[in-house]
Amino acid sequence: MLSGCDYQVWQTVAGWFDLRGTDVLYVEGAEDFDVVGTGQGEAVQVKASVTPISLGQKETQEAVSNFWRLRQASSQASVSFRFLTRAPFTTERGNPFGTGVAGTFLNGRFLLRLSGGSRNSPWRRCVVLPLSWTNT
Repeated sequence: MLSGCDYQVWQTVAGWFDLRGTDVLYVEGAEDFDVVGTGQGEAVQVKASVTPISLGQKETQEAVSNFWRLRQASSQASVSFRFLTRAPFTTERGNPFGTGVAGTFLNGRFLLRLSGGSRNSPWRRCVVLPLSWTNT
């Protein structure tokens, strides 16, 4: 099994190979690596842990909070966030999204409920849609 550092390095190299046009990859910028193009950017948090993750965990909440701060600081650019992990997603304590449903899989749906239910709300467009959870 790859150590956390090895996994992060290889995911960064994979991100570098995926660059398009004039995109630039920054290592240890806003997150573990960031891909920045004209008027847009993606911050990528890489976690090698195989311990199941949920939205209720401090580390996950900190990652989302860091993204929100990045969005506020980058108001002139379209910024997205990807949480790239080897860990499986687990359900939240008390099953608030339904029995056996992990909040990280719901992504837009559970946050949509928190934003008042409007699919066109600015909050959903600015915060919810740019979030993605990738399990490798």
